[in-house]
Amino acid sequence: MFSEQRLTLSGTYALMGAAAYQYYGESCSVLVTHNLATSSSVAGWKLLKLGAFEISLSQLLSALVALSSFSTISPLVFVLAELIIDMAQGTTKARASAIVERCLRTPVLGVAYAVSVVAYDVLGYVESLVGGVASMCSSLLLPGVFYYVLHRNEMGLRQRTLVAALVCVGAACAVFIGVIDVEKLRRTKAPGYLPPS
Repeated sequence: MFSEQRLTLSGTYALMGAAAYQYYGESCSVLVTHNLATSSSVAGWKLLKLGAFEISLSQLLSALVALSSFSTISPLVFVLAELIIDMAQGTTKARASAIVERCLRTPVLGVAYAVSVVAYDVLGYVESLVGGVASMCSSLLLPGVFYYVLHRNEMGLRQRTLVAALVCVGAACAVFIGVIDVEKLRRTKAPGYLPPS
């Protein structure tokens, strides 16, 4: 079950990445909203035009992508804050008060906001770096490590080999994504850099 889920998830990621690169080619951007507006076949489609006001299909799709972030950012902040709360409480069974929990959640959101303000000009690359590395860690690397820790006494050589391969692939993907995005960030800050049109 574990291997089938990981294989399905990895295959889906690989298929989406390959399809995006096949469609957009070298103009592929780290932000899907940029691709929708500039190099997508739906970029010029108009949905509504009232005088000077107009809404294109790419704008609607970009707005839907932005709206979807409300269903991902809030849970992410909540989970990170819960980790901090659990670490702060240790083995105590009693739950922290709502005020303490809010005070612990606020810095998590504040750090995310500070990073976005500082890295505003290269936010797409920062988002790609953090999202790609975190995605590989949460979908391949950490589940493999946790599975090994929980089931190491019941695993045979074949299972240990598969889990080790999964962890190695996850680590390699995280490093690969990190190196590529750090290199892109370095290039954007180099003198004479011209952003792609």
